[in-house]
Amino acid sequence: MGQRISFGITFLPTDPPNAFNELTSYVDGAGFDYLWLADASLYGRYVYSYLTLSALNTRHVKIGPNCTHPLTRNPAVSFNAMATIDELSMGRAIMNVGAGGGTVKELGHAAAKMKAIREMIEQGRALMTGEPVDYSSETLVLKNARLRFLARNDMPIYMTASGPKMLEMAGELCDGVIYMAGTDPRCIEAAQTDIARGAAAAGRSLANIDRACCVFGNLGEDRDKARAHCRSIAAWMVTTQPRYAELAGIPAGPIEAVRDAFSGSAHGPEARKAAALVTDQMIDAFTLAGDPSDFIRGIERIAEYGVRHVEFFPEGGNNLEMTQLFAKRVIPHFR
Repeated sequence: MGQRISFGITFLPTDPPNAFNELTSYVDGAGFDYLWLADASLYGRYVYSYLTLSALNTRHVKIGPNCTHPLTRNPAVSFNAMATIDELSMGRAIMNVGAGGGTVKELGHAAAKMKAIREMIEQGRALMTGEPVDYSSETLVLKNARLRFLARNDMPIYMTASGPKMLEMAGELCDGVIYMAGTDPRCIEAAQTDIARGAAAAGRSLANIDRACCVFGNLGEDRDKARAHCRSIAAWMVTTQPRYAELAGIPAGPIEAVRDAFSGSAHGPEARKAAALVTDQMIDAFTLAGDPSDFIRGIERIAEYGVRHVEFFPEGGNNLEMTQLFAKRVIPHFR
């Protein structure tokens, strides 16, 4: 390979604290550059408690939520949490925001609208100056609000996004973007184009925006089992991002069958019915599944389209085993 590829990993925080500490300690010394935890409402442990554990249990990786929702708590409180974690980690924290999905339904929320996400980013930046902020809208009210404990005022703000308008806004506003477009090069090119359009409209250079391709997958020596573990997340991608399914050349009939059967979160039991209808073509378009050689070939393929930051989101529950295999057999190939 030519240019170095950065690697991060995202976990749904379902492990108990001792097992989680073992996992994050391994990540910190295994060649990963980023460690993210899904803010999945009630589907996992509380994200900010576990990010605190991460801050105290690591020394090298950058850490943050992937991603946090603007409506499940006041954005100012979320920024206060991340400013605290930034202080605990000695400046390694990254705020990461997004629209959310099925995991916020239990709390009475839908996916956040773009206006609420823009407000969170813009008012979060204002809060990080340490100066008082006054702001009022139908979704966010700040009255002479001020963050009083800041390790630094330039903590990066990322966005996790899939849709074209969200990706465009990320290119306009954010220091980095984690795009969930699958692994088909046509989908990756479309996402990158959306980000570039937003950056151009704001007069920004793409060189100043960290663009990370999120790769959902299962890594193991048994290829058939690995592919089976990726069915639910492929069903979620087909349902929530039909644009990418069409770009990847998936026929309309299978797309509609999966969408009709799907409800809820990719990480909940509701996804199982839809998962049974997922085709091999969907697994190939939206995930990496298989042994280390499969992952290496997949990452090499997307790297040909300019990807220089890969975020691995393990699917299947055996997080430590997959993390170790990724660190020992995949990362060294690109270093």
